[in-house]
Amino acid sequence: MSGLKGVLIGCLSVLLISPSYASQFFQDTILLDGFSKGYAITADTQGSDALFKNPAAVTNTFTNELNTSASSYYDDLFKTAYFRLKRPLSSSWIAAIQVPVQRHQNMAITGLNTTSGEFYQVSTYADSLFATIATIGHQKNDTGMAFGTSIGVYQHQIHTRKETRLGIDIGLLSPFKYGQWGLSLQSIQTLSPFSILSSLQSQYQANMGFHILGTSWRPDLLTDISFSPNQPAQINLGLRYSLTNILSITGGVFDLKTQRRMSLGVNLNLPNYAIQYGYGHAGILGNIHKIGVTLYD
Repeated sequence: MSGLKGVLIGCLSVLLISPSYASQFFQDTILLDGFSKGYAITADTQGSDALFKNPAAVTNTFTNELNTSASSYYDDLFKTAYFRLKRPLSSSWIAAIQVPVQRHQNMAITGLNTTSGEFYQVSTYADSLFATIATIGHQKNDTGMAFGTSIGVYQHQIHTRKETRLGIDIGLLSPFKYGQWGLSLQSIQTLSPFSILSSLQSQYQANMGFHILGTSWRPDLLTDISFSPNQPAQINLGLRYSLTNILSITGGVFDLKTQRRMSLGVNLNLPNYAIQYGYGHAGILGNIHKIGVTLYD
């Protein structure tokens, strides 16, 4: 009985530390700029990571863009990679493709010996998440209001068991006196008869956010709130400050209520490319370092 209890404790530990079991199929650790801003990017006007949470943000820049980023953390057991390609279709329409990848490898599932109080390894755990997401957005040139939608195919594999899901997101961005506000609705539905966890068969998340533009002495302020069924509301906070024309710093708190993670970022923006670095500490996951490059045309 004690062995079974230990196995259950070990399995529960895996679920608690794995970002893939949050309200979204992928969590913000897949991103870099959005990661460093505490995922408060529903209305972000700077950086294309925002389209991961609000497809209307694909209209933030009307340029050809190629972005890649990667990270490895938790003793190299967690690995992420992110690829994004944007291309304008006209002066008011733009499209993008995103490919996020997340892998957890050879994580030990431990049991607890209730007699000695020592942990022992029962098995190992591994899973992978992969998605291809297509986004299209339109910006009204007269009002600045933007609309966007994303359709994605998501695959989740635990050992040899695999499931596929379809995600559809819609979003809106609109300027106001002090900056920009945004709304988005994200939904992921299972497409396969096998569901790894029945509670994840369907996922919904509604997001509302504001980006208040800064000045030469005051940083930009980003904040948003997310709602999911049977989950407490999550409030995120982010900041961005330009030190020079080419150098900016970012910071954020992911989930203000629990302060699940604080993060920082540095962005070096040059004429045709940008180099980005992000850092965060995520409790049991430890320190997370992320690096990425964005090419512009």
